[in-house]
Amino acid sequence: CAFGDLYSFKDREELYNRTTQEPIKCGFAIPSIFDSIRERYGRNHTCQTIIFTYITDCYNLLPHIEGEILPSFCFVALLDTKTINAYRRLYSKNSSIQWDLVDLETNAKPFIEGVKTTETLKTIGHRLFPLPKNWIIWVDENGSLHDIVGILKEATSPVISAPYPDPRRTSESEVDDTINWIRMRGLFPERLNDSILNTKLQEKEYQLEGFYLLSHHLKLKMYDIAIFMYRNHHPCIFRYLYSWHNEVNYFLYIGQLSVYYPAVRLNLTNYLQFLSEKFNKTYGHQSVC
Repeated sequence: CAFGDLYSFKDREELYNRTTQEPIKCGFAIPSIFDSIRERYGRNHTCQTIIFTYITDCYNLLPHIEGEILPSFCFVALLDTKTINAYRRLYSKNSSIQWDLVDLETNAKPFIEGVKTTETLKTIGHRLFPLPKNWIIWVDENGSLHDIVGILKEATSPVISAPYPDPRRTSESEVDDTINWIRMRGLFPERLNDSILNTKLQEKEYQLEGFYLLSHHLKLKMYDIAIFMYRNHHPCIFRYLYSWHNEVNYFLYIGQLSVYYPAVRLNLTNYLQFLSEKFNKTYGHQSVC
C-alpha cells in the first residue's frame, strides 16, 4: 500500500479493481495524536486481543464488560483530560478490569465533526495496535460485552458486529434516518448543509453503482457498529478496513452507511458475522461530570 493525503475516485476504483502493478493507495497517514497510541503499543507483545473505546467531554461511563478476562486481553480507553480526571475519581484501582486510560489532552478531536473521529478509529485499530495476534475489538462508550472468551470461541468469520435492533433497516433506508439525525444535532447552517449534501452525494453514487440493489439481493441486514470486532493481520480484512476507512474519511463520516460497501465491492460479505444477542447490549448515555 502507498499512503498519501489526497484520494480520488480513481484511487478508490484502483483499490477495488487493481489494474496496475504499482502500489495501491490504501488511504492517508497524516500525523495526528493517534500516532502516540501506535508508539505506546508498537512493542507490546503481551496484548493478544485489544478491546478499545474513545470517549470525550465526560459523555459516558466506560463500556460494561462481564465474564472471564484472559491475561492476553488489554483494555484501552482513549480520552480527553476532562474525562480521564472524572474516571480517576469514579473507578477504583482494584477494579476487576484495568483500563489503560490514555490522555489525548486537548488534541482528542482531530476532526471538526466529533463523530468522524469515532468512526475513523473503528477502521484503524490494526494501525493503532499492530502486534496483537488475535482480535481487535471496538466498543462504543454505551456498549457492553458479556463473555468475550465465549464470543471468540463461537467466531466463524474474521469480522463480527451486533445486528441492528430493527431488522427492517438496510443501508438504503438508513440514509433518511441519518439525515434526520444530522438535522437534530443543532449544527451551524453551513456544516448542516455540507453534511446533508455529502449524505445525498454518497447515496447517489451508491445508487449508480448498484450497491443498494445488490445489498437487497444479498439480503444484508444492518450492522450495528457500536460493537465491531475483527481478526488482526488478516489480509482480506486489512483491505476491507482500508476501503471502509476511505469511505468514512473522503465521502461521508457516518460509518453505518458504508460498512457494507467495501464488503460488497470486495466480495467479502460472507466474512461479516453477526454477534449473538446474548453477548452484547447497549445502554443510554450517562454523563460523568
